[in-house]
Amino acid sequence: MDDRLDESLTIALPLLQMKTFNIIDEEEFTSYLFDMIESDQQLNLATGYFNLVEKYQAKLLRNRSERALTILMASEQANGFYNGKGILKFIPLVYTYYVRKFVEKMRPNSNIIVRYYNKANWSFHAKGLWLDDVRNKQFITMIGSTNLGYRSVFRDNESQIVIVTKDQELRRKFIDEYAYLTKQSFVVSKNVPNELPEIPRWVALIARLFKSFF
Repeated sequence: MDDRLDESLTIALPLLQMKTFNIIDEEEFTSYLFDMIESDQQLNLATGYFNLVEKYQAKLLRNRSERALTILMASEQANGFYNGKGILKFIPLVYTYYVRKFVEKMRPNSNIIVRYYNKANWSFHAKGLWLDDVRNKQFITMIGSTNLGYRSVFRDNESQIVIVTKDQELRRKFIDEYAYLTKQSFVVSKNVPNELPEIPRWVALIARLFKSFF
């Protein structure tokens, strides 16, 4: 992001998201990054609870990259609320609803790949973004507490660290890190959203009315 970065230099930048206090560092950075994706850059995301805000979805759906853009998320079985007590057991279905609506928006020739993490008896809480900037030989990653969703953007207080590096060894480790996360995952077909479980109407209604709580 900075042409002055030395080939061996790595910088770390703190970001905060506290919408109630009008602190929106993360939101501004993420929006800028999604807008600036170039054809030779590869962006990958991970979120334990998929509920991207509309502007993030719109930016990703019209991204200009010619490389695959993978979004890794928890399957219903890997959701932290799976097998929850009482009404909590329906929360994974809420997130499935959000995934279905996103997949339905994807163009048939979209470069976006949606993957479900699904390792037996494991829940999935990895979150962040990984951007491989091939042209400038640098790598950008954001790690921290955000799930990039409505709750993270509008309600919770979140903190992240953005790492920008031209260190090729560190770049390789970041690439390997994301590849490792995807090992226990499968692709949700962008052309067949019906592969996902059906959502009861009352769950869909809750998902729409209380979107900022998820």
